Amino acid sequence: MAGRLARTVAFENDLVTAAGSRRTLTWRNALLRDEAGAVTASISTGVDITPRVELERRLAASEARLRALAEGSRDVLWSLDLASGRFTYVSPSIQALRGITPEQAMAEPVGASLTPESLARVQAVMAKIGTPGEEDPHLGVYDQPHADGSIRHVELTTTYQRDAAGRPIAAVGISRDATDRVRAERALRQSEALYRAIFEASPIGIILVDLQGCVLAFNDTAATRLGYGREEFGRLRIWEIDAEDDEPTVRGRIAQVLAQGSTEFDTRHRARDGTLRDVHVKVVRVDRDEGPALLSSWDDITEDRRLERELRLRLAERDERDHWLQASQRVARLGHYVFDITTDRWTSSPMLDELFGIGPGFPRTGAGWVGLVHPDDAAGMAAYLQELLASGTRFDRIYRIGLEGEPPRWVHGLGDLERDAAGRPLRLIGTIQDITARRLAEQAQEALADQLRQSQKLESIGRLAGGVAHDFNNILVVLLGCAEALRQSVALGRPPEAEDVDELQEAALRAKDLTSQLLAFARRQVVTPVALDLNVEVRRAERMLQRIL
Repeated sequence: MAGRLARTVAFENDLVTAAGSRRTLTWRNALLRDEAGAVTASISTGVDITPRVELERRLAASEARLRALAEGSRDVLWSLDLASGRFTYVSPSIQALRGITPEQAMAEPVGASLTPESLARVQAVMAKIGTPGEEDPHLGVYDQPHADGSIRHVELTTTYQRDAAGRPIAAVGISRDATDRVRAERALRQSEALYRAIFEASPIGIILVDLQGCVLAFNDTAATRLGYGREEFGRLRIWEIDAEDDEPTVRGRIAQVLAQGSTEFDTRHRARDGTLRDVHVKVVRVDRDEGPALLSSWDDITEDRRLERELRLRLAERDERDHWLQASQRVARLGHYVFDITTDRWTSSPMLDELFGIGPGFPRTGAGWVGLVHPDDAAGMAAYLQELLASGTRFDRIYRIGLEGEPPRWVHGLGDLERDAAGRPLRLIGTIQDITARRLAEQAQEALADQLRQSQKLESIGRLAGGVAHDFNNILVVLLGCAEALRQSVALGRPPEAEDVDELQEAALRAKDLTSQLLAFARRQVVTPVALDLNVEVRRAERMLQRIL
């Protein structure tokens, strides 16, 4: 067939075979033309390319699925050319992770995507590529900067693409935001470190035991307070520490804690040297992955118990002293008080309240105190207090208390007034004693003494009367004798003897002097001062004075 080749056309089409399968063929169609340009013949050849087309279709579908997966995943998929140090692909989720677009991520060098500390770690990992220490795949957590200035903790999973010689040419990986997890892990580590520090530094003993009573963990305080080393203490059972409860009792308490969750009690622990220590124990249930355990914390209260016993003893002694003080005050009818002048308030002992006849509701002020004083002594007491506050330091006064119309009672108040550095009165501390009985006894004694004096005076007067009677009798004898002599002389007609008259006159004068002395002794005579010769007067009164004395 003569002619020339005009044009070759290539195309593909799908055919369905007789068996129903679909095949893809590629055709090449050549047209022959004559000298006039008319098509004279058509030559077609077909090649079955179904396997290659199927492979291309599967690869395209796989790529589409991978791209959809990368674009829909929260994790960031990326590839890095190791030669240039540039990202060749970054999935869109980089926007959520770092706040930048994939284009921005691919435009920046790899060093800009990491903090300096993380970049140094990545470079150390990459330096191991091709060495026995190479990590493929590599998993690590690194810090990446966010566009807002914050730092994100990112978990990187990396593997390498290699050439025909096995040399890594690219790194592909997945970046996952691990910020929340890293922060939680760091917080957990910090919390564990904190609780470990508290556990070790606690001043109380802490022991973790299993349900068989074996010691699982403990702090140094638990061992050292009982005199054990760590290794020796760790081999103990809990009932070997408890000095009061045996193994069955302790196991029963373990069962109680498992059921109730906690318990608290006092017991005694036995130290390594055999001494007993009083302890207060609190046990709580702890649920672990390995199973429940018991956390026992105990505080050594040996010294507290000793101080408690000493305090009880001192309180008992104080109560006894207070009892005897009140008893002695009751016997002495004496009470004490403290008067705070700055607040105008005073407190008193029960005995003082009883002396005053007041109760808890009585207004314990300065005015209230003065109001307890008997009305006849109230003004004097107020003036005395003013004088004391102005310049005094010692309260010492006997006064009467009681309401008007009631029998007054006598009291003796003693007190010391305290002042500050400036001399201002602060408080008055003292006692008040009921001296009514003593006062009445003194009055009765004074009455008896007065009666005694009157009796002694009457006795003296009796002796004086006897002496005076004797003197008057002597004078009367003289008077009667002289009168008889004068009467006889008159009867005989003789003139009276001058001697008898003188004797009579002298006796009358002695009677007059004696009467004057009696009047002076009785203090019923008005005394007129006169000049006296004491020697003469004493001689005249000598006989009477001798009788009186």
